[in-house]
Amino acid sequence: MAVEKRKARPRLSEKQIEHILSVTNEGITKQWLRDTFAISDKGTQLVPWEGEFELDTTKITGTMPKMPSSKFMTTAGRYIVNKFLFANAEYTKICTYCNEPMNSKMVSKIQNNFLKSMLEQTITAANYVDFLNKLCWIAFSSVNFCLSGLNTGLFVESPELIKARNKLFKENKEKLENLDLVACKTVDKVCNDIVMEENKDNKAIDFINAGDAKKFVGVTTVMRGLVPDSTGYGLRFVGSSLQGGIQPEEIAAYADTGILGAKSRGLDTRTSGYLTKKFNSAFSHIMLDEPGTDCKTKCKLKVKIDNDAEKDFYLRYAYYGGKEYILTRENIAKLMGKEVQLRSPMFCTGDKICNKCAGELYYRMDNRFMGLACARIGNNLLQASLKSFHDSTVKISEIDIDKYTKKID
Repeated sequence: MAVEKRKARPRLSEKQIEHILSVTNEGITKQWLRDTFAISDKGTQLVPWEGEFELDTTKITGTMPKMPSSKFMTTAGRYIVNKFLFANAEYTKICTYCNEPMNSKMVSKIQNNFLKSMLEQTITAANYVDFLNKLCWIAFSSVNFCLSGLNTGLFVESPELIKARNKLFKENKEKLENLDLVACKTVDKVCNDIVMEENKDNKAIDFINAGDAKKFVGVTTVMRGLVPDSTGYGLRFVGSSLQGGIQPEEIAAYADTGILGAKSRGLDTRTSGYLTKKFNSAFSHIMLDEPGTDCKTKCKLKVKIDNDAEKDFYLRYAYYGGKEYILTRENIAKLMGKEVQLRSPMFCTGDKICNKCAGELYYRMDNRFMGLACARIGNNLLQASLKSFHDSTVKISEIDIDKYTKKID
């Protein structure tokens, strides 16, 4: 069952649009936000934060970030957030109007832009601190009346859900008993989609769709789904939910989830912790040489600049057409699709890794102990172990093998 699109957002009146556009950056106070967006005791609201309107950029006062066009559809909430965070600031020049939900992924994307702009020396650290202060202020000042939390409406086993779930269990009985992973995940997803569709007008739906709360609702209202066996030798499919009541034959499986969480926190973390210590011991001697050093190696890597270049080769030295480039975001865009010669620590002939082979990234972060970066591998494993304390569900993914193999004639 596919989830239908959410109903259309309300359209703002001319008076509401005028109210939104007339506020200055200094005028966006906690009281103004409350008076504008909070629902009063009488159930009225001056301006719905999700209300849509056509933004005419010629009517905006002050310096704004780069706009997608001279006129475009946006919402009252997005306009105010963009104006407060990005307008009339020293860093406005690096910002683009964000016309998408300001969820954790979007915030990370914006922060990544600021961090790379600092490394490229187009803004200062003080500019970034200014942005972070504004981000924290508007988030904490508005969250209590702009974002609805969990409510009891999300934890109701509706007759439609019970009927659909029982039908799916009956139709897939043999597959579920044999732990057909695709069937198990499909049944779980279909039932979760039903709950999301039934609650599409619930005020908490944006909060649910923003992250892990959706998983919590699924486990509580729909079913536990696929979980690992505490023996470590298999999986179980648990079809009951906390709201509907745990079936007697599934009590042990529910108890297993708590045991596995405690195990991951108490035992699995020691493995990643010890691995981190081994990395530090093995690679702590690897250091970068003084700024400006060049071992003059003739060996370079041939690489093609593609969409992953910014992640893999950021601020490294590359050569194309007889010219040297530092791979900033601007240069990566210019060289997109081109094959370049890349300086690499793999070919460095110095006693320490020279500046040219290492690139500029670590120097600009004032960190020449490059070998200690290997500890991130152990830290990622540690975080994964800690996360499993809260989430014991099993995830499966579909992989197209043709994307990762190449035919050899």
